[in-house]
Amino acid sequence: MTTPQTAAAAVVQQDDVIHAANTEQPHTRLVAIAVDGSKHSEYAFNWAIKHFVRAESDQLLVIHVRPVVKKTYSPVVSDVEEFDRKESYDILHKFAGSLPSDKTYNVRLVSTIGDAREAIAGKVESEKADVLIVGSHGRGPIRKALLGSVSDHLVKHVAVPVIVAKVDAEIPASNYDILSPGVVATGL
Repeated sequence: MTTPQTAAAAVVQQDDVIHAANTEQPHTRLVAIAVDGSKHSEYAFNWAIKHFVRAESDQLLVIHVRPVVKKTYSPVVSDVEEFDRKESYDILHKFAGSLPSDKTYNVRLVSTIGDAREAIAGKVESEKADVLIVGSHGRGPIRKALLGSVSDHLVKHVAVPVIVAKVDAEIPASNYDILSPGVVATGL
């Protein structure tokens, strides 16, 4: 049972590996892809599968971070946590289900809780990922300063190369899979 004193530690350490397929297959690279269910992370995921991931030799680590629910002594909190967990699992399964069926992928889906910036960075480090691929919401400088940018934080604080696949706002989402990617890569 988590007490208020240990809640923070439990939140940081809680990971749910909700799907693992072909993980016995040897791999040469561990490619982490952080997703949040947005069109930006969908673009990054699709870009990674189409242009970067080698199905025959890479292992995919698809990460989704759910928000921390402030602990109170209310039954509503467990309902909110359960809703967030289910939504996270649904998002991860949606991405896994979108993998091309003509190839076999070595994939693990991980749902975790915490601040997205720290949780993703921590998971990349603990799993010893070789590269991280994320999307960018394309916030302007004022919104980025006020809200922060997960991709910006990861580029600055993760020790492995980070690829930020950016969606062109002028192009409809239905055309994302046939686009020449707008990609920013660091540490390559």
